[in-house]
Amino acid sequence: MMLKNKFPEEEKRLGLIYRKTAYLNILQMEIDYLSKRFDWDKGEEFKEFFLARFENFTTTLVELIMISINLYERIGFKQNNISVKNFKDILPFLTNPKNNLPSYYQSINDSVDLSLYVCIRNCLVHNPDKIEYVHNNQNPILQIRDIPSDKRYGIFDEYIKNEFEYYIKQLKGKRPQKSFQKYIDGRFPYIQFEFWINKKSNVDVKKTKIGFKMGIVELSEKMLNDLFVLQRDMLKIINESKSIRRRSN
Repeated sequence: MMLKNKFPEEEKRLGLIYRKTAYLNILQMEIDYLSKRFDWDKGEEFKEFFLARFENFTTTLVELIMISINLYERIGFKQNNISVKNFKDILPFLTNPKNNLPSYYQSINDSVDLSLYVCIRNCLVHNPDKIEYVHNNQNPILQIRDIPSDKRYGIFDEYIKNEFEYYIKQLKGKRPQKSFQKYIDGRFPYIQFEFWINKKSNVDVKKTKIGFKMGIVELSEKMLNDLFVLQRDMLKIINESKSIRRRSN
């Protein structure tokens, strides 16, 4: 309520963010509960209900990331013409140092997961044939063997290049040619690479395959936590910048 009182002109947008955040929290608890309480072998209808819940959770979360950034733009920069209008705009905004967000958003370590959430959302909406759900007792797994290159919004191109250089160093001078080479980054074991290495022993970013595999419950918990951190960072900056402007008036 404090932010609503401080920014009455944004009361409706703040209310929307609060409602959607609360809704996501309930959805995540529901996902956790459903995965633990039901026998997956008992019926297809329950499975479809559970997966619909997860898909709703994912699409709503990515939408809320964009809505939160738009609020940050409107209040923090006092601009009505927002720059983040599409999901592909999210990561360029977060990683741009001019937007005054904490510097860790500019690092691959802290932007890979946010990029991944956008990619998963895009596959759910535009490439559902790429999504696989793997039965795994009471912890079903989401798997994408190859995220389409035109849906890899965010920092994945840069990430591929950086990891390829590290991969080559481990080979100690032996550079393969014209082949796929499997690789897993120890920092993100749920992301799998298949580097396509051309005849000049360089990586072809567009032909390189990126896969993903993680339990749905763990993934939903991680997504919600990362959303909370992003919202906290943006709202803190909004709050402090408004206070500074008022003291200077």
